Amino acid sequence: MFIPCTYQATATQAEGERDAALAERDTLAQALATAKDHVSTVEAELESLK
Repeated sequence: MFIPCTYQATATQAEGERDAALAERDTLAQALATAKDHVSTVEAELESLK
């Protein structure tokens, strides 16, 4: 059985983990967008060489 202090600490830890996971997702989404932009640029450069 949880006592209120333990419950609050667990909830706070879970919120911190959630926030960290969301930040990581945002970082990965930005990295993916950057990679897609780079691929598009390289594809355009290759197309111009044809």
